[in-house]
Amino acid sequence: MDYSVAEKLPSEGILVSDLNANQKKQVMRIIHEYVSTIPTDQAKEKMDAIRNEELDDMRFAWAGATVLGKAHYYRIQAKSFMIEFDNSQDYANHIHSVWRDFDGDFGRDLLKEHYKNSTHHH
Repeated sequence: MDYSVAEKLPSEGILVSDLNANQKKQVMRIIHEYVSTIPTDQAKEKMDAIRNEELDDMRFAWAGATVLGKAHYYRIQAKSFMIEFDNSQDYANHIHSVWRDFDGDFGRDLLKEHYKNSTHHH
């Protein structure tokens, strides 16, 4: 399998443009947590591009519980990227999180590869 480009998943979840102002701010805070791992100038450029070009079509999907200690998963998907956060193993005490850039910069499906190549206790 070619892991050079991340594949887009089917659009699921609520449109971020349908959220209220506080909810939109929370989604942008989540995205900022991921983007802040790259150099500051690149991070600012990326966040500006997301705000200006991606918000209308961006979706936020949640699965699972909303209380600590219970399995949960979320996905934020836009035109150019997708974030996945999976906390469903070991009584929701084992997090996997990945940013996938559809332009190929970080294009490998690392979460899928990790599950395929690692032994996990359920």
